[in-house]
Amino acid sequence: MISVLRSLFGDRPSNSRSADSETVYMPGLTLYYTPTCPFCAKVQWALVKNDIVIEKKNLLGSSGARDELIQGGGKPTVPCLKIESNGEDRWLYESDDIVAYLEKKAREEALG
Repeated sequence: MISVLRSLFGDRPSNSRSADSETVYMPGLTLYYTPTCPFCAKVQWALVKNDIVIEKKNLLGSSGARDELIQGGGKPTVPCLKIESNGEDRWLYESDDIVAYLEKKAREEALG
């Protein structure tokens, strides 16, 4: 899978964290995805290159994930990032918006 992502989106940029950096777990984030969706792969590659770990729910492999997505976000479209913050949920559906959000959060974590 990683080799496919690298062929699609390139290797880690030189300004990304080094191989010995710590992986960052970001609670409150859940990615709804399917394994065959190219936009989902784009988002998952952003997770890999930024060393981010979040909860992920495969709509094809999780019995309740699709229902959760429709009930919370209003539509069964993937990728979708559920952001839980201050008791409220926000749902991002566009892969470019999700990647931008994840990269911003990674920069904030790096700055401490």
